[in-house]
Amino acid sequence: MALVCLSKRLHSIYVLRLFNDGPAMLLLFASICCMIRNSWKWGCFLFSLAVSIKMNILLFAPGLLLLLLQAHTTLWGTVECLTICAVTQLILGAPFLLRYPESYLRKAFELDRVFFYKWTVNWKFLSEDVFVSKQLSLVLLACHLGALAYFAIQLLKVAKQRVGHRIFWPSSSTMSPEYILYTMFLSNFIGICFARTLHYQFYCWYISTIPMLLLLTTSTTTTTTTATIMTKAIAMVLVMVALEYSFHIFPATPLSSAVLQITHGYILVQCISNQFPAELLTTPKATTVVAEEKRSSKDNAVTKND
Repeated sequence: MALVCLSKRLHSIYVLRLFNDGPAMLLLFASICCMIRNSWKWGCFLFSLAVSIKMNILLFAPGLLLLLLQAHTTLWGTVECLTICAVTQLILGAPFLLRYPESYLRKAFELDRVFFYKWTVNWKFLSEDVFVSKQLSLVLLACHLGALAYFAIQLLKVAKQRVGHRIFWPSSSTMSPEYILYTMFLSNFIGICFARTLHYQFYCWYISTIPMLLLLTTSTTTTTTTATIMTKAIAMVLVMVALEYSFHIFPATPLSSAVLQITHGYILVQCISNQFPAELLTTPKATTVVAEEKRSSKDNAVTKND
């Protein structure tokens, strides 16, 4: 967190240039806080507000969909939350949808947009012809979808192992804050890894999520020792420094872009090789904890009487 606070690029994004990425991410984190408190409807409302500010929030959408399917016991609960997202967008976009619906929708997504090579932070080691090619765009899209599918399958396996259900978890199972954060942050990071281009203000989309991603990818084959903890801490600092370097260089160079993509690759490999710990998937509900405490105190009283 200290490295994030000291980031010159983040100071520029939030204070100097006043990009709308900051307010969008603020609402996104507020929505995740609501989800952690099991307020899924409020979380979806704030999520949709964040999308209305900046479309990059949709990178979190695959993770949100998975969480909604697991957090509710039936499909209807998920449909309700998705309806809140849709209605919020319709209300906010009504002035434009009623007058210029085609232009509004086309510009909102702009799938045929061609990005400027001079502004890219992550692909400067490629030639401009390759950067603007359709082939690169299709390869990145395929990799993005493939990575999402792979991690979704892995998380569903962990859920089956821990809860007994892949989706529609029973009401007795409450997903942990760690699992919610990991799923949302991983969904966003996959989108960052295979992004068509990254601009400097996009740095605030994910830099604060990297420490949590790395902490929650715990190897199941190594024991937790002081040396292991120190190694992970050093690796995390190096990752943060490499990312800061890549976004600090202006204009981007082939070297800075290569460092950025290598760092992204390292994080992605860590997420692939070290699955999310099953024991952190769920947390006991408050009622269950209280019941267990009462049972424990009753047992202690019986023991004393004996």
